Amino acid sequence: MNKKLRAFSATLLAVLMVFSLAACASAGRTIRPHSDAEIIISPLSAGNAHTMSISNEGHLWIWGSNATGQLGNGIASGWHVDSRELAPSVIMEDVLAVSGGHDHAVAIDSEGNLWAWGRNSFGQLGEGTNRSGLFPTEIIDDGSVIAASAGSQFTVAIRSDFSLWAWGTNRQGQLGNGERETIREPMHVMDNIAYVSAGINHVAAIDRDGGLWVWGGNREGQLGLIDVDLQLTPLKIMDDVVAVAAGGFHTVAATADGSLWAWGDNRSGQVGAGSHEDVITPMIIMDDVVAVSAGQLHTVAIKTDGSLWAWGDNSLGRLGDGTTGDRNAPVWIMDDVAAVSAGGTHTIALKTDGGLWAWGGNHWSQLGDGTIESRFNPIEIMSDIMMGY
Repeated sequence: MNKKLRAFSATLLAVLMVFSLAACASAGRTIRPHSDAEIIISPLSAGNAHTMSISNEGHLWIWGSNATGQLGNGIASGWHVDSRELAPSVIMEDVLAVSGGHDHAVAIDSEGNLWAWGRNSFGQLGEGTNRSGLFPTEIIDDGSVIAASAGSQFTVAIRSDFSLWAWGTNRQGQLGNGERETIREPMHVMDNIAYVSAGINHVAAIDRDGGLWVWGGNREGQLGLIDVDLQLTPLKIMDDVVAVAAGGFHTVAATADGSLWAWGDNRSGQVGAGSHEDVITPMIIMDDVVAVSAGQLHTVAIKTDGSLWAWGDNSLGRLGDGTTGDRNAPVWIMDDVAAVSAGGTHTIALKTDGGLWAWGGNHWSQLGDGTIESRFNPIEIMSDIMMGY
């Protein structure tokens, strides 16, 4: 580990505040660089068809589809087979956190600066234009970024004063500014936010007191609101929330007592309610949950004993239970899991020994196993992934 990362890791904090458990969906740890705010370490992220992970040395590895430059290696090959990267390759160093969107990505470096690359048709990179970025570009360079989430064609980020910023497409009000116009540079949305998750067209954020706020599209009930199609500004819907994940058109949240709540689109059973009927308001799904991640049509959760559970759409084996049949209630997948991320049609998980495992769809080589074969069971891809300890 280089000196800079070693210095940051030496200040690594245990989870001191309830809200920081939300980071478990990506890592389960926070790190304090140079202020009272803590960078939420996200050492792995499954995008729509690409994947990223951070090694213990701070190297950012990335693989999968590169149709719009989302691999950050200087190439954008379009949506054909030659655009994929079959095996992981390094594109950055000194990286602490990553988030993959539909076809763009963001990363926070060890200084707290935000970088972005990939498709930029709606200004989702935040550099003021609509030109795609084929290499990582520094967007916020003042060392203030502690968390970021890449949605579908938009991005949200939290700065060290716990202010929330957003940019990109705003057709469904997902930027939360009360309007629907595209914003191509970071724009202040609200304050006192500790964690944020961006879905396809909605956002869920936890404030420092455990309040859950939502905004954006709600046609499938993903905001948990009744008789509302669009919510253009943040609205509080729950208390005592410690973790949240905004999926395609559904949302899952864990409360301080370990209860997992879910709502929204349930066509594939991704809410986990035991049926395929949409769930408009939050309902309890399971207990003893410490981390959650929501993909486009599936959901994964880690329980207090380190066991991983999954449910929802299982085409291409994205649940990892050895089958391709949908599950409308949680099923056990594996043990000793420290972090997990659900992508478009695949899932990746970090085990407690630092091994990275992947399964599901692999047409774009998003599993990183050197093939394009889907995997119905978890397979180990890499080792020595950042644990945050």
